[in-house]
Formats: sequence, C-alpha cells, structure tokens
Amino acid sequence: MSLRAPRRLASRLPALAGTGLTWRRVTVAAVATVYVAGAGSLAALTVDRIRTDRARRAQVDAQEQRRREARAHAIRLELELGRE
Repeated sequence: MSLRAPRRLASRLPALAGTGLTWRRVTVAAVATVYVAGAGSLAALTVDRIRTDRARRAQVDAQEQRRREARAHAIRLELELGRE
C-alpha cells in the first residue's frame, strides 16, 4: 500500500475535506483514544480486583474468627468435663 492512497481517500471523504484533518491526525487521535480506553479498562480491572480481594479477606477473617470461637468453646467444654 502506498502512502498516497490514504491522502486520495481523505480527499474523497466529504467529512474530512476542508477541515484540515489528515489521516495522520485521525490515526493519532484513534491511537490515543484506544490508549486512554485501555488505561481506563486497566484501572477498572484494578479497582475491581482490590474490591474483590477486600471482600474475600473479610470473609476469610470472619471464618477464622468463627473457627477460633468454636475452638475456644470446645476447650471450655473439655475443661468442664475434666472437672466432673
């Protein structure tokens, strides 16, 4: 593909004619848009991962607390049975 083809095509598009837009500017704008959208998606994935990790950590902490309480209760029962 030659470099002249995009210029000829741009001159045929009425939306670009007379606006000073070139294919180079359109390409740079498109690449910048994709870059910003990618960065936004990455940020959203990171925030979602942090939120999920916090929720999971809260569930694990609650489960560990219940396990400690159950073990303490079992030890108390065992001590009470040993006294009798």
